[in-house]
Amino acid sequence: MDAGFSSPLELPQQFRQFTISEIQLATQNFDESLVIGRGGFGVVYKGTVTNGATHLVAAIKRLDSTSNQGEADWAAKISDFGLSKLGPINKPATYVNTFVKGTFGYLDPDYYATGRLTRKSDVYAFGVVLFEVLSGKHAVDSSLDEEHWGLVNWAKESMKEGRLKQIVDYNIRERILPKCLKEFAQLAYRCLHSNPKQRPTMAEVVVCLESILALQEKASYTLHSASMKIFGKKMPMFLLSSNGDKSVGSKRSLELYFETIGGENRILCKFEFETINVATENFSKNNKISRRGYHGFTMYKGRLQNGQGVSIGRRDSEFRGEIYKNEVSLLIKLEHENLLKLLGYCIEGTEVFLVYEFALYASLGRMIDDHECTLLDWNKRNTILLGVARALLYLHQRGPFRIIHFDIKPENILLDESLDPRLSDFGIARCLAINDADRIKVDILYGTLGHIAPEYMASLYLSTKADVYGFGVLILETIAGCTLLNHYSNNPRYSLSFKQYVWTNWVEGTSSNIIDPRIHAHSSSVTRVIHIGLLCVQVDPADRPTMEEVVGMLTNCSSLTLPIPKNSISPWILPSDDYDSGAVEDFISELCTR
Repeated sequence: MDAGFSSPLELPQQFRQFTISEIQLATQNFDESLVIGRGGFGVVYKGTVTNGATHLVAAIKRLDSTSNQGEADWAAKISDFGLSKLGPINKPATYVNTFVKGTFGYLDPDYYATGRLTRKSDVYAFGVVLFEVLSGKHAVDSSLDEEHWGLVNWAKESMKEGRLKQIVDYNIRERILPKCLKEFAQLAYRCLHSNPKQRPTMAEVVVCLESILALQEKASYTLHSASMKIFGKKMPMFLLSSNGDKSVGSKRSLELYFETIGGENRILCKFEFETINVATENFSKNNKISRRGYHGFTMYKGRLQNGQGVSIGRRDSEFRGEIYKNEVSLLIKLEHENLLKLLGYCIEGTEVFLVYEFALYASLGRMIDDHECTLLDWNKRNTILLGVARALLYLHQRGPFRIIHFDIKPENILLDESLDPRLSDFGIARCLAINDADRIKVDILYGTLGHIAPEYMASLYLSTKADVYGFGVLILETIAGCTLLNHYSNNPRYSLSFKQYVWTNWVEGTSSNIIDPRIHAHSSSVTRVIHIGLLCVQVDPADRPTMEEVVGMLTNCSSLTLPIPKNSISPWILPSDDYDSGAVEDFISELCTR
């Protein structure tokens, strides 16, 4: 390079706008002898531009008139494949051993330590980019305090300490819907997990970002400006707008999600429709077990040609992709003996089928409503309740992340031929975020009437105690031998409310009126479990036990003294004329002094 010309490393950091006459002068009116490259978007010229007293050699691209590059949609393009590696395909574990190369601040710690480069290394780097976009800071940024020049550590510690807003660029802080901000930051946090196996796949990342974008658009925020600043420079509001693509629930999006959701360690099987059609005998009514949830998901039992028993979920109408993505994303990461295990999927036209590794016999709801069925003795019912309780304890405290199931009811408890239970239907389940409080606010009331916790119905606040409430109702249904779905039409003995009927009989010492006649057991053991159920359905969630406490109550038999439940009748349920609230309070006072 000639003297007087600066090195590219000395380029000033400020951007400037050039006039067309300056560009023409720099390229000698786009002289063909200065062409250094041609591409699909246009021609690149070598030019000499002047910036004050400094002369700079620059590459100047003249866009083709038919090119969309540079338009206002700010569509991102990935560049620089100089360090890219080709990895093996169609293998459960994919990595490449290589000397560590890359840019500080973006390097996957696992790659840095082992030299093993995987797709999850790209996920880590993308997580860094997400935090850069959110904060307006570089991956290594001297504007942070000396201990946290690394953006990742600074952002993660800020989130742990509950200072999420500190991360956000001041210029966009008031323009992002709080829920979108929270989910965006949580997604970035997950991408940066120290264990590559715990990071999401890029398919999951895409779906999450699409969901966040759709939610932001729906919020109808009034934007005072069409731009924001990143790294001190004006940029478009790409966080708050999109090109109108509504493909979140599309078939291809769902297929891509299913193909990649398991990452490197868990691959879902893709079944042909003919295979599952034969397995269920053309989805015959004899193989239909239960109808799950508000989204119309019906469960069928089936048997594959290799003899393996399976359960197959089928939705009755056009699919809502987010329901399946939610269920699959959770089940593929969960492992517990009382949870369904996902085996694979099938997409046929507009129908989606999920295939579970479980030899289904019946749902608990169907069995307790079938008064001709004598298989559910007290020991079996107690074992089923304990299995469901342990599954909920795993979801709330002991799994890879904390989950609120959202819809505990007999129809969602599936039984095999040994009557061992599996908790199913995670279509509307919710994850509790890192360092979140035990409750979250949701936008829409989901669930099944009678099983919905009163605080959730009243305020849309959802917590693990909502699952405890649902489990309490499940206990009472299992002991009474009747689901809430059928109790009004088939049980005129209930004057107003099932829970009120149970409460009144328990208080009056007539628990035998509650117990299913098919149960032959010592009344004290059954009454104790009714007592546990009433503790779970107390109106105030603070009064309800945790699932850990419930499991302890169920397994400690009579050795653990149970607290006295408060009146479990929800405030909007009026008592019948013969309900003597004074007598109930007197009885409870008497119990408390014993």
